[in-house]
Amino acid sequence: MMQTGVFGQMARLMEMVDAMMTELGLADLSVNERTVLMAMSACATRDVDGMPVSHTERARAHRLTRQISQPTFHRNLRRLMDRGIIGKADGLGAGEYVIVSPRAPTVEIPAALDRAALGQQAAE
Repeated sequence: MMQTGVFGQMARLMEMVDAMMTELGLADLSVNERTVLMAMSACATRDVDGMPVSHTERARAHRLTRQISQPTFHRNLRRLMDRGIIGKADGLGAGEYVIVSPRAPTVEIPAALDRAALGQQAAE
């Protein structure tokens, strides 16, 4: 079944992101944890030891996190820190965090996403 139109394209993009999150071991993140991680990643401005550095003020102002309250943002930031996905490093200022990006596996995303095929690819 071919997906057409803008909603079909959006669905395909969401399936691709879901597959990537699974491959990176991030599938069990909550929606808010994913949102905070993506906003922090989008706002990263420099590197420390090859890891991107982001500031909470910029991430809080990002369009992805506008609907998340400050306490919810920081609670989810703490959860990401507890998992080792976001962390502090020596020499960083207040509110600055490094994003510990996992090494991306070499997975080819097929033109037509098929959950069974993706599951088989992940198992290999």
